[in-house]
This record gives sequence, structure tokens and C-alpha cells, in this order.
Amino acid sequence: MSDKEFEMLLKNKSTAVVELYSDKCERCMCKSVYSQIELVMGPYTDRIVFAYLNLDQYPKVGSNYGLQGAPHVLFFKEGKMAERIYGYAPTNMLDLMIKRYLL
Repeated sequence: MSDKEFEMLLKNKSTAVVELYSDKCERCMCKSVYSQIELVMGPYTDRIVFAYLNLDQYPKVGSNYGLQGAPHVLFFKEGKMAERIYGYAPTNMLDLMIKRYLL
């Protein structure tokens, strides 16, 4: 996802889960979060947008949200941030956050 696509996601008041990652991420944590999101997204793809944004390419997005480091998972309800997780997030936590904040 590009920064322009991210802006459109918010303007369209979408409900979304966006992982902000870095190619420089230590211990491959970003790849682990990506795989956890892939595991949990199946039942929600008809109601929630799932996307990934590279902070190395679009650092302004991270700075707009006061993010330091990666990965971050941002949860948006109707275009507004509802919650965020920093670091590794297991599938049960991601599923809980989706149910709590987005459904």
C-alpha cells in the first residue's frame, strides 16, 4: 500500500487493519506479524480491509501517528484509528482486537 492509498482508505471511512512494517525490522518481527494477520483475516475479508505499508518508503505515515519503530498494527473503524499494537501480536490477540474495535 502506498501513502496515497492509505490516505484514500481513511477518506473513504474504511474499516481496516494496517500493518506498518520496515525492511530493517530486527529479528524478522514484521514478517511474523504479517503471517499472524494472514492467519486471522479469512473470516473478515468481506467487512474489513487488510493492508500493509512500508515505513521505509512512507515514513511520513508513521510520524503522523507518532510511531517509533516497527511493526505496528493499526485498527481503523470508519476511517478513524480505534486501537494499535506495537510489536509482535499473536493471532488470538489480533482476533480479539478485531472483534472488540472493528465489528
